[in-house]
Amino acid sequence: MKGQIINSVLIVLVGLVVFLFAKRTSENKFHSDFIIIHAFLLLSSTVVYKGIQLDAIGILFFDLINI
Repeated sequence: MKGQIINSVLIVLVGLVVFLFAKRTSENKFHSDFIIIHAFLLLSSTVVYKGIQLDAIGILFFDLINI
């Protein structure tokens, strides 16, 4: 059950990043970049958490990303 939720979150975050890149224009470039960076950080944190569940990544790396 936990793995399905994480996979769903990954799909939503990847979709959000792709959508934000598609809607990025010269008028909203600054604010779009700000939101894209934060969405990417959420995505990377989720990927690292998924790696921790698969015992591929240590928990210290997850703590460093969240800091």
